[in-house]
Amino acid sequence: MADESYRTPGGAPAPDPSRVVELAAALTPSPEFAAAEDARANEALTRLAEAAKARGVDCADLLNDIRARLSRLSPQGLVPRRGLAGLFDGRGKRLKVFRTAFNDGCTALSSALAGLGEHAESGARRTVDLDSLAHELRDIVSALTEQVAAARERLARETGDDEAIAAFRARVEGLETRLAATVRALPLIRALQNADARTREALTGAPKAVEAWQADWKTHLGLDGKRPRKVRPAPEALAPAHDKVAAALTRIETEQAAAAQRRQEILSRLG
Repeated sequence: MADESYRTPGGAPAPDPSRVVELAAALTPSPEFAAAEDARANEALTRLAEAAKARGVDCADLLNDIRARLSRLSPQGLVPRRGLAGLFDGRGKRLKVFRTAFNDGCTALSSALAGLGEHAESGARRTVDLDSLAHELRDIVSALTEQVAAARERLARETGDDEAIAAFRARVEGLETRLAATVRALPLIRALQNADARTREALTGAPKAVEAWQADWKTHLGLDGKRPRKVRPAPEALAPAHDKVAAALTRIETEQAAAAQRRQEILSRLG
């Protein structure tokens, strides 16, 4: 007779022995044994696979819009043209035009920044949903572990190996395979959440970079008071804050690409 003792898959908690004995005593060997627990596990694993397939947020249009608006506010726009054209294109005139463009750009950027915020909130909701799925999977693991242990306890008392018992043993082996897959899925949920977290951090970081850029340029352009101050901003002084916004936008794209690759890896591990 083969050893029918039950060994929990890696990471799964050992079942309560008294509960196993109780279940084994009431168990009726059947090819449909633990059908409800099996169906729950299958449905939860399917939802996890769908979550891994999800593309996540698509910010391409928003990022392109922000970049386009920033490109119209190049610090070099403060520098007068050379030659005769410069005689009619002084710094004061350039500054006035640049201030207007900056104020208009700040207003126009508000909707794009709100869009990034909405994407970040969507990512946060997905994390909450995955937390719920992880909790459900842990419950399923506990239930399946008890059922399979009870089945093994029952099989250990069987002296024969007729067709019905052989079918029941095959059913238990299938449940063990499902249980192992469910246990393996638990850390994959955390991996998905970590991938989303990095993207969400980048999404929330971009508006902060834009806010810092706006505050910095308001100071340099003399717009940080009730009335415009007389200033002579140097283009090179405006460049760092502008560049930080560009870097923040690039980081969103980088993290989105990394998250997409991570989701593909998780899908391959889910099999």
